[in-house]
Amino acid sequence: MSALMGQLPQLSQEVPEGLIVSRQTIESLLQAVYQRDNVKTSQIVFAGFSQGAILSTDIVAHLPEQPAALCIFSGVLLCRDVWKAKLPSRKGLKVLQTHGTQDQILPFVMAEWLSSTLKQSGLDLDFISFNGQHTVPPEAVERFAKLINSL
Repeated sequence: MSALMGQLPQLSQEVPEGLIVSRQTIESLLQAVYQRDNVKTSQIVFAGFSQGAILSTDIVAHLPEQPAALCIFSGVLLCRDVWKAKLPSRKGLKVLQTHGTQDQILPFVMAEWLSSTLKQSGLDLDFISFNGQHTVPPEAVERFAKLINSL
């Protein structure tokens, strides 16, 4: 793990293969939902686990309008320069972020970097760290339900 630690700052700048295409696919789906069901971006909560959390964060950063909220279960900072430039446009957005301190798949330090970026961008962050691995603990599910009910 220590050899990987030196590579993490560079990794946090990378745009994963397939991310842009995935975001564009979701954006097309959103357009169809907007048109068919008259749903507004402000009515949608974006949420995901692991790669889904990264994709959700990227989508929210690129949206032309503010969504209802963002929930990041075990996501990390990637696309650092792009997200740092775009996330201030989401100022005030409610965000729930959770991450296990023992995560061996996505290092906790990268979750902390994401948390810091979200705070610096002015998002309303609720960050839950837990003593666990790459999972979603019951406390995170409870906080997600509270978030949804508060909207």
